[in-house]
Amino acid sequence: MAITLRVTALLAALMPIGVPALADPQGFSLRFIDRTKVYNRDAGLTEASGVTLSAAGDRLWVVSDDTKKVFGLSLDGDIDTSFDLNSSDLEGIAVGEGVFVTVAENGNLVQLIDSATRELQISARITDLPIDAELKAKLSTIDKENGLEGVTIDRATGMVFVAVETDPRLLLRLTPDLDRITNYWELTSDAGFRIKGLSDAELDISGLEHDPRDGHLWIVSDRGKSVFRFDPRLGNASSAPLIFQKDGESKRVKNAEGIAFDPARGRIYIVTDQGKKSRLYTFQVE
Repeated sequence: MAITLRVTALLAALMPIGVPALADPQGFSLRFIDRTKVYNRDAGLTEASGVTLSAAGDRLWVVSDDTKKVFGLSLDGDIDTSFDLNSSDLEGIAVGEGVFVTVAENGNLVQLIDSATRELQISARITDLPIDAELKAKLSTIDKENGLEGVTIDRATGMVFVAVETDPRLLLRLTPDLDRITNYWELTSDAGFRIKGLSDAELDISGLEHDPRDGHLWIVSDRGKSVFRFDPRLGNASSAPLIFQKDGESKRVKNAEGIAFDPARGRIYIVTDQGKKSRLYTFQVE
């Protein structure tokens, strides 16, 4: 067994960029804890589109793609602060060392913002970055209807990860200065991105969050109604359905648009975009 594992790891390390491995046999499950309403017209939070855990781990930062605001929520879902950004159509937010990073689907922009001054420091259009012909061809299909749908930061290195929603599903890794794509992964069915009853073309990516404990990425799918745990070193994923209980019945979470991960508590937070039914869901990873 030890020899097999070493050989598998060696082969994975030698894999060229963009080539997926086989699906991860080590799974996980999600235990539903709670859900609470996050739709708040008075505050301006009406179309939640992304969420991340604060650097201190004491609140959630949420963006709504119909406003330029960033909302601070308690871990119970109560809005306790907000501030404006000079950006719109936001589809994701991440927190780094002294910075916020956001993605805007309109224009497929990745933006770095000083967390103290709230001023825009860097704005990079994904398709304008220096890339090879193969990746350029894969990115040629992205537009406003099929573009960037999530962002997260490896806080240990400052590297930024962004996801392309579908056709093809891609995970891109950028330098901290957002000037170069250093690696990318195709999130294919062979890599574990598959849901029973859903075609490969239908499966999408709607948000992601970096796990500082092991470097894995937590990835949520709106149409798949599931969460994937992706290992970028091996290029494979395992998954678990997003199931909650209501009135004694088990139901699947609809319209999941963002995911945050709390490493201290081992919890996942999901925000949904369902108009007045938009919710913050809390799950325990097991």
